[in-house]
Amino acid sequence: MIKLIKKNQYIYYLSSLSLILSITAIVFFIAQGKRINFNSDSQTSQIEIQGTGIINIKSYPDGGKILLDGEPKGSTNQSIGGLKEKNYKLDIVKEGFVTWSKEVPIFNGLVTPIDALLISKTPKIEPLTNVGITTPSISNTGTKITFGVKDSDKPGIYIITLSNTTPLNIFKTNAELLLLDTSLVKYSNTKKITWAPDDSEILVELNNNQVFIVPIGITATTPLAIRTSEELQAIKDEWNKEQTDKLTKFVERRAKTINISEEIQALMIDPANSRNWSPDGDKFMYKIDDTENNQIKYRVYNLEQPLIIGGERDYVTFKLDKDKPQPSNITWYIDSQHIIVLYGNFEGDNPSGTIYLIHMDGSNFTEIYSGQMTSPITYPIPSGDKILVTAKFRQDNPDELYAISLR
Repeated sequence: MIKLIKKNQYIYYLSSLSLILSITAIVFFIAQGKRINFNSDSQTSQIEIQGTGIINIKSYPDGGKILLDGEPKGSTNQSIGGLKEKNYKLDIVKEGFVTWSKEVPIFNGLVTPIDALLISKTPKIEPLTNVGITTPSISNTGTKITFGVKDSDKPGIYIITLSNTTPLNIFKTNAELLLLDTSLVKYSNTKKITWAPDDSEILVELNNNQVFIVPIGITATTPLAIRTSEELQAIKDEWNKEQTDKLTKFVERRAKTINISEEIQALMIDPANSRNWSPDGDKFMYKIDDTENNQIKYRVYNLEQPLIIGGERDYVTFKLDKDKPQPSNITWYIDSQHIIVLYGNFEGDNPSGTIYLIHMDGSNFTEIYSGQMTSPITYPIPSGDKILVTAKFRQDNPDELYAISLR
């Protein structure tokens, strides 16, 4: 009798251990994104363990409806698991916004991140200035903009500091006077404003060929007059060298872990391309002349380490035949994932432009605005919800700064 009880306890112990091990194995497979399928037919029954992946979907703004291969999957800012390895058609739909669509690859055991930028179907355009401006210039960090003002009781050069938090509109934007015109020097008569590599100074060139160096962020600014063309060239050469040295050190450091061709490295360290770098410093825009196919290819080189799931090192963002109109300006959006592309004609009595936003991989080429524009300036403010442009809506009016709302 005692032996029978011990035998039963032993069987119970083995059964419990087997059950625990089975549950642990199932949990382990599920945690790795695997699913167990039971397939049966009239002759055989099979158990298959299939790998699955996860997609993490965010949208800006949030609250977009998710359609995965046409099936509703709730709202954005969530993860969806148990997906078989394949390419899915992902649509994000939100009332009042352009539908976001993309083919998304899912990989076994991995999480594919999606950050969808939704664009309003009816973007607003609102004025930031009402005094008439000339030669606006954005700082290298994108946090300040300077411009000349002629028709004012205080003509001169003004500066606006762009903020992540402060609302940007004509009533809240405080333009600070940087240089007031004098009886001897009309600073408002600007021809060109250039920022120093570290944004600590601006180089102001006037229409009468006078040139001044102006420090930024110093009360009671005193400009330094540049007397000769040699002095001017020396300053530009110094700034170019400073920018080249900085970019060279940065690219050499990254090239130790990433195989970057010498041709691409030469483009990356050229000061003329310094604004082709994304805000996070991980992506570089460039274009190549594809003579064989008679095309200009606009590309993005991605230096991220490691690359995101499904990401590539070198993207062809878009390409155009050489005989087609080429963009007037291309700049990065604030998230370092999207590019702002401008086509425009700024000559004549009716200057205009069309602005698009495109993901760096070439998807979701979305029109933001088409209409009056007077220069190729297109720049996102730090909060990312607006893009700055210059425009005038009457021929006899001067240029003004405007903000186009994305959402």
